[in-house]
Amino acid sequence: RLRGGHKAPREERDAEEAKHPLVGADPHRVYIIIGFATVVVFIVSVLLLVPPMSSVEGGAEFIWRPTSRAHFEKDTQLMIRYRDFHSWRLLVAMAAVYLLAQTLCIPGSGTSLNVLAGCLYSDMMPGGEYLIALPLCMFGAAVGATSCYMLSYLTCRSVVLKFFPSRVAWLRQKFGDQRAIDSIILFTSLRMSPVVPAYFLNLAAPLTPIRMWHFLVGSVIGCSPHSLITVKAGATISRLRPGEDILGNNLQHFATLLLLAIMLMFVPLISKRLCPPSGSGPASGSPHPNSNV
Repeated sequence: RLRGGHKAPREERDAEEAKHPLVGADPHRVYIIIGFATVVVFIVSVLLLVPPMSSVEGGAEFIWRPTSRAHFEKDTQLMIRYRDFHSWRLLVAMAAVYLLAQTLCIPGSGTSLNVLAGCLYSDMMPGGEYLIALPLCMFGAAVGATSCYMLSYLTCRSVVLKFFPSRVAWLRQKFGDQRAIDSIILFTSLRMSPVVPAYFLNLAAPLTPIRMWHFLVGSVIGCSPHSLITVKAGATISRLRPGEDILGNNLQHFATLLLLAIMLMFVPLISKRLCPPSGSGPASGSPHPNSNV
């Protein structure tokens, strides 16, 4: 113990673990292991079996580093050529890459892949950005986040609790005594909120009472607006032509993106009315999850 009778950080963590044991007779542990193993096998098998970019003309020069408009157009054309030769293989490969990036919490990977998917599939068929790219991105974001949940559950819950004790305590308090529907609504609002980092939700959710299927449903709903906005942005970029009046010819697309962004601002307010937090909030004892930033 420290002077003044306060508990040391290690003793505080031990007390938290006593309240919420990390390891025990969890009947869902077997399902989590099987689910995570399935995702790993899928990612590895797809990445090993997908044809290389050099299988199409000019593919050997492909390096996705669009530092200029010319590089972006060249790389996009190579990807479209690859898509024409290996349509379903590219779709499955992008899903595998999306899952891998989200499982490892690579920053910015979701936005980049959403924009790329919107660019590639917007002209494949009418409404391709909605019929192909958007379901692909929603699947990758939701299942990838759930894979990160499973990875954290199996390997690093104690590490997360060690480095983010106050954030985890705040999140546990939020999901303390919620019904299933309330947990989904609350988690969906947290997933949409730009204040709470997505990586923290993925890693810390196994330390809270929220169940994995609640996490999956909340991720599907919460990731949909961001996926829709970024996929639409990619489709809009792919339709731009040199010398084109951006605002004049794409005003409807930009207005749609702006309207979606404004609608997202009201989601946390609606969730507070539908699902009031259990117990006292961060102001009454538990700090806000960003207090340790």
